[in-house]
Amino acid sequence: MEPDPTDFSVELRPGLEATLIVRGDLDLATVDRFDAAIHELLQTPPQRVLLDLGAVTFLDSAGIKGLVKLSSHCRAIGATLSTVDAPDQVRRVLELTQLSELFDLR
Repeated sequence: MEPDPTDFSVELRPGLEATLIVRGDLDLATVDRFDAAIHELLQTPPQRVLLDLGAVTFLDSAGIKGLVKLSSHCRAIGATLSTVDAPDQVRRVLELTQLSELFDLR
């Protein structure tokens, strides 16, 4: 059974300490919505971005690219990026791709 991209959501809590809560599969079918959320979040540049991946159920290469893009944007504006509640399968993907330190996994 194919995952339903409508089960994907990104909740934004803007501010100097912004939060980005991702739910569902972060993959080719949903990464454009993730990118749009990043763009919206960075309209008022935060000093810190907290990325909550606790409800991410799947992460593919397109999702990884979206996460790397978020990290790059944060570095470009001088914002700190921290990641919380990443499920084991997401942690494993980030560790295997040697990206875990880029996201300050907590």
